[in-house]
Amino acid sequence: MVCKILLVGAGLTSAVTGSILRKMCRKHVYLVVWDKAQEVGGRMGTTRSPSDTDCIADLGAQYITSSQENFTKHSDIYGSLTGANIIEPLCSNIGGRKDLLMGGKHFVAPYGMSSLVKHFLNGAADEIHFGYHVVSIYKEGKHWLVETKSGVKDMFDIVILTMPVPQLLDLQGSLREIITKNYEMEQNLKSVKFSSRYALCLFFDSNYKFNIGWDAKYVYDNEIFRFVSFDNKKRNRPDLPSAVVFHTTVQYGENNMYTDLNVVRNQLVGHVEEMFPDWPEPAHVKCQRWQYSQVITPYTGQPGCLTISDHPLLVAGGDSFVSSHVDGCISSAFTLADRVGKVIKTESE
Repeated sequence: MVCKILLVGAGLTSAVTGSILRKMCRKHVYLVVWDKAQEVGGRMGTTRSPSDTDCIADLGAQYITSSQENFTKHSDIYGSLTGANIIEPLCSNIGGRKDLLMGGKHFVAPYGMSSLVKHFLNGAADEIHFGYHVVSIYKEGKHWLVETKSGVKDMFDIVILTMPVPQLLDLQGSLREIITKNYEMEQNLKSVKFSSRYALCLFFDSNYKFNIGWDAKYVYDNEIFRFVSFDNKKRNRPDLPSAVVFHTTVQYGENNMYTDLNVVRNQLVGHVEEMFPDWPEPAHVKCQRWQYSQVITPYTGQPGCLTISDHPLLVAGGDSFVSSHVDGCISSAFTLADRVGKVIKTESE
């Protein structure tokens, strides 16, 4: 018997969960990934200059920090990433960064953070569909009927949700009814809170070389920006074309979350010009709104995985149920895979 599983979201949690399930269940699962975006990554997305494919930048997560405990606990995951040259030790100069605890490690993804997600999805997913924005999930006997905003429908044996909880609460159908009937679950879900922020990327002509004494830095005396990075240098690739990434403060993000994106873009670009008046005009500019940037208040107890329905199985995971860092996503993925794997094993016996 083959179990058809839908993974909603093409971020790190979903990718690692799929990879673990593939190794655990092999041909007993058929894994389908749906994501509303047009590419993998989620908040670990990587963007490219429209005119230069060598000029890339991470608009979400910037680098990986792992404690000695988590690095040891997730040694198989980190071993897979380092063995495939997906990540390498961070060597750049990042000003204002917090000191590492003893035994901790910093890593960067030389080909962009989305390469981590691609690494785990490759060989794990049987189907990946982009532009599939899930809006409703209905229980149909022993299966789930899942529908997208564009009207695509399909049946699945198991559904795994990895989007931020506020987006989960927007889903309609039997899922909404199940949550509403469980007061404690509903209140715990509603208690999950995220910070909001914007990311601005300036892509520069490959012929221009910056002469600045830092690679990236945290800014603590600016009311708009909190972090700025020469992304190519941060990724240990100083010879590649420059792409400079700015992350706003949480306060700026919250104050302007519903402001027109072009207005925000122009305001942020203007502020960069005030900070660095000698910089040349960028070749391209991209502004990214992160409404759900990082978890401030995770689900009560940080379980890593929430079972919303046992029969048929529907579970939720991701940083909403742990914390917003790579090891949190990995921990959630193991918890999700363990929960799903037990059901598949029971049904196949």
